[in-house]
Order: sequence, then structure tokens, then C-alpha cells
Amino acid sequence: LVLRRVDDASHRHYVVALWLQDVSDRLGALPFGQLLAIVRCSVQTLGLLGHRNGLLVPWSMSEECERRVNACTGKPTAVKQDEQYVKTWDELRQCLRALLQAQQPAMEIEVSKLKVCFRTVFRRELSETVFGHRCLSKLLSDPRLSDEFRMQTVMGSRYVLQFAPSGDSGKVAQAEQRAPAMLQDLQ
Repeated sequence: LVLRRVDDASHRHYVVALWLQDVSDRLGALPFGQLLAIVRCSVQTLGLLGHRNGLLVPWSMSEECERRVNACTGKPTAVKQDEQYVKTWDELRQCLRALLQAQQPAMEIEVSKLKVCFRTVFRRELSETVFGHRCLSKLLSDPRLSDEFRMQTVMGSRYVLQFAPSGDSGKVAQAEQRAPAMLQDLQ
């Protein structure tokens, strides 16, 4: 099975549906709209198809399947063998504290920039699958982080990570004091 790469994501389903019509007499007899619905359902609901390098592929070969398996087994995703990555909850907390502390005076960081910051500041990859999650927003919303950090929506669709408000303002003050030393230790 070799399908040509389609850059427009909305056309991937069409390409697969057209291919199925061409190679299968039974599927070729279906109206195109019905076949297209089957393809979409196979991706979005049934998990029969997934994505890899911009192509629709069988689920077992897809990036989504890889992420799910890695999240279940605690392995990093998209980390090369010679690259360092964040491995423990304590290390993740230390890095997040240091990054937030460095964002004076707001002490918040855009979630979309978080992985780049980990690469540039700590020379480490942040892979959410190591911590059992398939997406970064789920990791940052994990109860194991919620006592100290919170994710907030800003201007409708932008997410930022901040220190969580706490009845004990001493915890944030302690984190502020330790952050510069942690930043040096982690580099």
C-alpha cells in the first residue's frame, strides 16, 4: 500500500477513499460519500487508521498508536537515543519551577513554548509519554503537579502555565528562592 503524500490534511481522507474505490469491488460499489464516512470513522472513532509522516496508515503503524504504547510503558516519544530527557516527576517539577521563576515579573510561560524551553535551557527533551500521558496539556493538568502549578487559558485559546495559587504563600516564595540554584544544577 503506497499512497501519495497529501499536504492538505482535509484531503487525506479523500485520497484513501478514492484508493479504496479503485482497489475493492465491494467498496467501489458504495456511494463515495458513504465510503468517505467510513474512512473518517476509521480514523476518528474506530482507531483503525492513524497518521504517520502526513499519511493515513494502519493504526498499528501510526504515531498515535506509538504515543499510546509509550504512555502505557513510560517510554519517551520522538527522543533520539543520544538525547537526554526528563525522567522523573521531581526533575520535571524542578525544571518547571526554574522556567517559571525566570519569567519575571509574570511568572508564567506559554505551554506551546515549553518543549522548546526545555531543549534550549536544560538541553533535555520533555516527553509527556514518560509520565503516562499522550499530550502535554494532560501532563500539565496531572494531579501530581496541580498542587504547585496550574494551566490557564488566556485570550480564548492560548494556554499558559503558572504557579498555582496557594493558601501557603511560603511555598511559592521558597520556589522563587531555590529557582536560580536549580537552574544552574540542571544545566
